[in-house]
Amino acid sequence: MRQSNTGVALASRSLSLARTERWVRLRRGLRRRGVNQGLLFVAPALLLYAAFVIYPVVETWRLSVMQWDGIQPQRFVGLANYVTLFTNDPIFLLGVRNNLYWMAFSIPLQLVFGLALALLLNQGLAARAFYRGVFFSPVTISTAVIAVVWGTILGPQGGTFNNLLTALGLGSLTRAWLGDPGIALFAAIGVNVWRFIGYSMVLYLAGMQSIPLEYYEAARVDGASVWQQVRHVTLPLLTPTTVTLTILGVIRTMREFDLVYVLTKGGPAHQSELVSLHIFNQGFLFSKLGYGSAVAVVLLIATIILTVIQLRLYDRYGKIYG
Repeated sequence: MRQSNTGVALASRSLSLARTERWVRLRRGLRRRGVNQGLLFVAPALLLYAAFVIYPVVETWRLSVMQWDGIQPQRFVGLANYVTLFTNDPIFLLGVRNNLYWMAFSIPLQLVFGLALALLLNQGLAARAFYRGVFFSPVTISTAVIAVVWGTILGPQGGTFNNLLTALGLGSLTRAWLGDPGIALFAAIGVNVWRFIGYSMVLYLAGMQSIPLEYYEAARVDGASVWQQVRHVTLPLLTPTTVTLTILGVIRTMREFDLVYVLTKGGPAHQSELVSLHIFNQGFLFSKLGYGSAVAVVLLIATIILTVIQLRLYDRYGKIYG
């Protein structure tokens, strides 16, 4: 019996050595052929990335110089789509304006309210984990669900917000918040701010908890008040976090679609339409796939330029304050 077990162990060891030897020979062969072994491990991920990211981007660039409705044969039109985009498409220019408004109001408000909540929770507040989860929960909820709920809250007839204003004796302030051309965009911005305040709060809170306590102790020894500690210690050391949140906010703004689509569909009269929604309308509603692709290319280039600028700022301020 003992000899049998010994034989099985020897056979298993021989098989393991044979596999190891084959693997070594394979590695040597790949090395002689100049094949990077790491490339083999990332090849599946690269193939998926090429199929679902690189190919669609390249195809979008190609379609942007075509006229195509998705059915008839494609026809090359050169830069005609781009010329029309900048010279004869007021809705696109309106979308650019709305994107700038979205960026100018949404990002600063998210930063300010997120920072305020982080400062409050960083004071050793009881049940801090509970409040952090509550404030962060909107980030985890589907955007479509958020839009439907807020559409009900801001509804003109029987909307919760208008009913609350009426109950408080402020009935003169009731509006069709999502149906007024001058208010609809800012109502959607308000919903977006509410959705991402918790995200900013969590990142700011993580940044605050990484600041050494010695800095605050030294500031207190020098007679600094709480506000002076926040101004001269906390805020400068949170600069990398602020820049990161700004970069992420700009990228989200450039691709914002579902919230506005469900809330207002870009209305009324295109007053809340963003560039991403304009792409959708041109490509899938009006079957102008070539023209919609041209709008998408312009949006992609603008996003890349803004991201590069912000990354340069991050490198600069990250080295100073990081």
